[in-house]
Amino acid sequence: MTIDPRCVREELLASANPERAAKERQYLKSDLEFLGVSVPVIRRVARRLAASLPEGDHDALMTAVASLWGQPIHELRSAGAMLMEARPGWLLATDLPVLESMLREARTWAHVDLLAVHVVGSLAVRFPEVGDTLDRWSTDDDS
Repeated sequence: MTIDPRCVREELLASANPERAAKERQYLKSDLEFLGVSVPVIRRVARRLAASLPEGDHDALMTAVASLWGQPIHELRSAGAMLMEARPGWLLATDLPVLESMLREARTWAHVDLLAVHVVGSLAVRFPEVGDTLDRWSTDDDS
């Protein structure tokens, strides 16, 4: 199962609101493209995408996340993060470098909050060894 970000974008465009997009871009202080789709709609799409993946398939999950996150569109990146949030048990401690890269290139605090709290947080609960990385992050100059 491959998730095509163009199809996800088209699905989200059905709920797009250009006025909302402009306000969100300003509020989130981001140079990403915004479609103006609400969080509940994005979450609904992400859950549908998560349900379409083969059960427990870590590689399919991470491939889908990479395809969504690789787009400079706020809502697609949100869907990628929410996809991981929907399948936290599929993530591995070895995914932490990918998550760190995503956090560093998030380009908005909203994605940092979602990734750090919900995705990395679930890893920290399941894999105590990620604590060393979190300690390093806590003193990082990239704030």
